[in-house]
Amino acid sequence: MAVAGPCMIKAGAQDREVPCQRSAGSATSPLLALGIISAPEYLERRLGTRHSWLQWPNVKSGRVLARFVVRSGHAPTWLEQLLAAEQERYRDVLPLPAVAWNETRLRGPVLSVAAWLEHAVAHLSAASFIGKMDDDAYLHAADFERLVATVAATPRAAYTYMGSMTWFHWQPSIFERSGHGWNYGQALKNGASCRNATSARARCGGDARCGECVGPFQFASGYLIVLSSPMASWLARERGALRADAARLRRVGDSLLSRSGGRQTRVMEDVWVGSLLFRDPPPQPLTFVTLVGWQGLVSDEWGLVTTRQAVLTHVKAKSLPRLLHLHEYTRRRHCFAPLSLDCDEGCKSFAGKGKVTPYLEAMAREAPAFCRGSQAGVRRCSFVEPAPPGSNHCCKGKACANKVDLIEKGLPNGLPEEATRREMQLLEASRSMLLLLPPKPKPKPKPKPKPTPNHAKAHLRAGNGKPRPPFHAGSHGAVRASRQEARALRNSRRPGAHR
Repeated sequence: MAVAGPCMIKAGAQDREVPCQRSAGSATSPLLALGIISAPEYLERRLGTRHSWLQWPNVKSGRVLARFVVRSGHAPTWLEQLLAAEQERYRDVLPLPAVAWNETRLRGPVLSVAAWLEHAVAHLSAASFIGKMDDDAYLHAADFERLVATVAATPRAAYTYMGSMTWFHWQPSIFERSGHGWNYGQALKNGASCRNATSARARCGGDARCGECVGPFQFASGYLIVLSSPMASWLARERGALRADAARLRRVGDSLLSRSGGRQTRVMEDVWVGSLLFRDPPPQPLTFVTLVGWQGLVSDEWGLVTTRQAVLTHVKAKSLPRLLHLHEYTRRRHCFAPLSLDCDEGCKSFAGKGKVTPYLEAMAREAPAFCRGSQAGVRRCSFVEPAPPGSNHCCKGKACANKVDLIEKGLPNGLPEEATRREMQLLEASRSMLLLLPPKPKPKPKPKPKPTPNHAKAHLRAGNGKPRPPFHAGSHGAVRASRQEARALRNSRRPGAHR
């Protein structure tokens, strides 16, 4: 897959190269290179990110290198001008001419992630880790750098996969996920019908194109995925599964089958990346590093919910003022999480420390594919509290991990006036770029309500069309009939009736 060189943009009829932003501190090799996947029209999200967490000192110095990865193949004039304007002002855009600018949710995310990994491996090889983020996620870059540096300092960190982990199955033939679980045992149970070739084919309407189902395997949620540089190089190699899958996905066009035999509308790029490591594992054992939710390191809630020591908050509402407000709160109230890394090796490390179930017994006995062969020494690592005295002076215990709702009742949109004021200032300062965006398409009109049956039809006997017999006066049936007549009359007078 051909990918543009560093910060190459297309401006008018000629390509020209604009140097990426450098600062005095960027002579040091980056610890982490992050590709923020962003659709071409999501300018406001990019602006919110630039004026929030990209302002952390380690991002501005280049220790954590961030680039907006924007598909730009066959871009219209407005997009060429927009990306050129963004690059001129911010120097943080990586256009992808190999991915069509108007790709849908079906292929766009997978092709963008594949192109970003290939680019990072080729042009950012000095980075120790390569990551992918969504443009609606907020990162406390300083704290996250500490966590990544802790992982880098551990033995056998060469092939590392890091993020908020759960489990899934995958059908490679149709790029479809199935059989989710929060742990191995749950996923093994939920994916039983997927792994059974007969039932999987029946669910697909008897179509053999759905193919086999593999798993279960761990995957990192798409808002934050981190790979060690050797791990990314392995995935992006010339004859690897990543390039083969990307080429095959291009060929299928928009006619991708779903697991139920219908038409698929989206491919989950995060589950796909996890499946690559399962189907195409590296020559040495993997190290899975999970950011567990109970520690408050990751907040993935609706509304605007975070914690005092969150390193990542997923802003699902995708709201510019919410992102700005979250940044202000984090600057004032965030507490550094004094964590150390704890690792276990082998299949047993994925069994957990809870109740032993038949699924976990089977894991210990049979050695699943993800922890045998070259992966027999696979490790599962998580961050734990070292609890040194006085290590975290601004919060203690549960106060660090408790959820904090930043939406305030009684305020317009639940946000303080300052957040709205900063939003308006940012939009006004970016007016020239916002004017380049095409007008948003008008929403499709809602279908008209079906005509309500008229008064006479409401009293036809079901089945033979004969009128109902009259009720005797004074009976309960008469009362019910009068209520039915009144209801039918009200329905007949509703707007849109008898049209």
